[in-house]
Amino acid sequence: MFWLVPIALTFVPSPTLQTIGLIVVWIGFLPYLALTITTIVFAVKGLAGAGRLGGLGRSDARFALVATIVMFAAAPIAAIVVPVLASLLFA
Repeated sequence: MFWLVPIALTFVPSPTLQTIGLIVVWIGFLPYLALTITTIVFAVKGLAGAGRLGGLGRSDARFALVATIVMFAAAPIAAIVVPVLASLLFA
């Protein structure tokens, strides 16, 4: 959620601030993307391991996979919606 300020900078009419905001957003997004991919890989491995153990831990692995996908989608959506709403409210 720390990218809300840099994304809000992209709505400022100054091209310099827009560029800085865009660069900071991508720098902050790359570790988030790497952690999300790693979490999905381990959740899938957990599902495979649960299958070998007769289903033991399957619900935990399934929850980890679903929660990761939901959080991966929710953060960028919130980061886009909040600045747009702010620009509409304070314009």
